[in-house]
Amino acid sequence: MIMFDDFETKEDRFEWHRTSLARLAEIEDEFMMLIQARDRLLKELTSLKETLESHRRQGALLNLRAAELLDRLARRADKAEDNDVLIPEERELINKLNASRRQLERDVLATERQLKIAQFEAKSLTELLEELEDQVAELAVDLEIEKDNAFNERN
Repeated sequence: MIMFDDFETKEDRFEWHRTSLARLAEIEDEFMMLIQARDRLLKELTSLKETLESHRRQGALLNLRAAELLDRLARRADKAEDNDVLIPEERELINKLNASRRQLERDVLATERQLKIAQFEAKSLTELLEELEDQVAELAVDLEIEKDNAFNERN
């Protein structure tokens, strides 16, 4: 009966060791997938930041053009005696500037939302990676203890 208990204990240890190694392999696969997802997310974050910076540059350019137009109109208004200060091309330019400004504001808001979402996803992914690292460390410690116990029993 003692031999049967020893055999069962060894079988139990072997099974535990096998399942631990299988779980370690699963965690490694998850870890690699998460690393790839993180890399894609970092590329997306970089792209979103570049897009946002581009929108901001476009906004600054629009503001400059609008300021130049308003300055020109103010000078003309000072010189003009009639009430119709704007020529049709200037009205069209003002309308285009306003439409571009509104579209740019929408683009900036959408990009900022995407950036916040991507940053949240990156934070969540980082936390998940840390949890997996902790699990791997725990399993590694358990496996090392089991290895030491098996070595001690042999000697």
